[in-house]
Amino acid sequence: MNRQHFIAQALSFILHPIFMAVYGVLLLFAYEGVYTNFETFIRFMLPIIILSCILPANGIFLFKRFRLIKDYAMSDKRDRLLPFLFTFLCYVLLLYYFMQPYIPIWFLAMLATPLILLLLAGIITFFWKISAHMMGIGGLIGCVLSISYNVKGISPFGLFIVLFILAGCLGTSRLLLKRHTPAQVYAGFALGFIVSYICIYWGAYFTIFGF
Repeated sequence: MNRQHFIAQALSFILHPIFMAVYGVLLLFAYEGVYTNFETFIRFMLPIIILSCILPANGIFLFKRFRLIKDYAMSDKRDRLLPFLFTFLCYVLLLYYFMQPYIPIWFLAMLATPLILLLLAGIITFFWKISAHMMGIGGLIGCVLSISYNVKGISPFGLFIVLFILAGCLGTSRLLLKRHTPAQVYAGFALGFIVSYICIYWGAYFTIFGF
């Protein structure tokens, strides 16, 4: 394995879609200061880590072990349906957990974004292999951008630059590893970005007007 392939695989792992919800909420705490209390931090992060990361990852492991999918990379688009469904159910539980009166609607919209993306990805997968990695990072960037502008009213320019550079590196990695075509990479990013931005936008609108 040459250095380029090693770096591409490392980036594909670090920026895997199952980590995007965790990264998104960490950015809310670390960069935008949405919640600062440590107890609140743990209460938010623990279910997110378990339901958006640990359970889906273990599900993929079990699906591979019982030969329900061919490989962990899910190179065959048909292998994606079962992991997508299991992850979808995990996010349903996560959204249900956070449906409390004190939780702002825009935050619930952030958690609902992966549900919509997984549903769309599942439908698209019947016909075409879209990049789930790019959908994930596109969704992360769309959420951060929409929260910054529509919820916080700020413009963290440096953060946006870093995120878009990471997205470019991830897209290049997926192409270098020959997991996707350029069209699949661009389509995945665009879908993730647009859906996440709109979800947070409407969540912010309903939060402001008290719906």
